[in-house]
Amino acid sequence: MSNRTLLMIDVQRNMLLPPQPVPDAPAVGSKIARILEQARSSGAMVVHVRNNGGEDDPDAPGTMGWELVHDSAGSEAVIDKRTPNSFAGTKLGSLLADARDLVIVGMQSEYCVRETSLAALEQGFTVLVPRGAHATYGNRQRSADSRSRRGRTRTGRSTNPRRRRRHLLNDQLAGNRGYHPAGSDLEPRRLCWWAQQGSNL
Repeated sequence: MSNRTLLMIDVQRNMLLPPQPVPDAPAVGSKIARILEQARSSGAMVVHVRNNGGEDDPDAPGTMGWELVHDSAGSEAVIDKRTPNSFAGTKLGSLLADARDLVIVGMQSEYCVRETSLAALEQGFTVLVPRGAHATYGNRQRSADSRSRRGRTRTGRSTNPRRRRRHLLNDQLAGNRGYHPAGSDLEPRRLCWWAQQGSNL
C-alpha cells in the first residue's frame, strides 16, 4: 500500500463554482483535477474532506454548495468536518495511520489548508502543498508574511525548529509559491511524482 496520500480539503461547489467562487477558480480547479487524476492513476490514497457549514452558510449540509466537486471513487473516504483543522473531531487521524507523506490541496489557503497542514506537521507527517492547487478569497487574505516574522531572530530564522517549519508553511501559503516539504525543515525535497507533474518548482 502506498504511504502517499492526497488530501482534498473543502473542494466543494461553493468554493469553485458560481455564484461566489474563489479568484482564479477555473485554474485552481483544473490544477486540483490534474493532481487528483495523477494520484488515482498512481494508486495513491485519496481522502476528500468536506466542510459542514452552519444553517445559513453556502456549504450547509445538503445544499448544492456543500457537494463535492469531485465525487469519491472506489474506496476513497469522505471526512466531514466543522472546524478548519480537518483532524479535529474526525476520524482522519486513524484513517491516515499508515500514511507518511501528505499532499494537501483545496480551500482556503490561510484557513483550512493551513490549519490542517499544521496539525499534520504536529503529528509527524511530511506536508506538501502544490502551487496553484489551493486558493482563498482575496479580500480575506491575511498577511502570512507578517505572521511568519513572529518568533524569528534578526537573521530571519526561528530559534525553534517546530516554529520554523510553521513559518515556512506560512510563507508558502502567502505567496502560493510552490512545493515545500514543510514537515522536513529544509531537508531535500521528496515529492511523489504525481504531485510534480506540470508544476514549476
